[in-house]
Amino acid sequence: MGTPCHFALFDLQPDFRLDLDQLAARYRELARAVHPD
Repeated sequence: MGTPCHFALFDLQPDFRLDLDQLAARYRELARAVHPD
């Protein structure tokens, strides 16, 4: 299986220059999917 890749978790391309808006949007999307409310 191996170590999970944080880029893959957030569906981002591995790069030093992250699109912070895209990261924040993906974080909110994942949080809504797993949050019990």
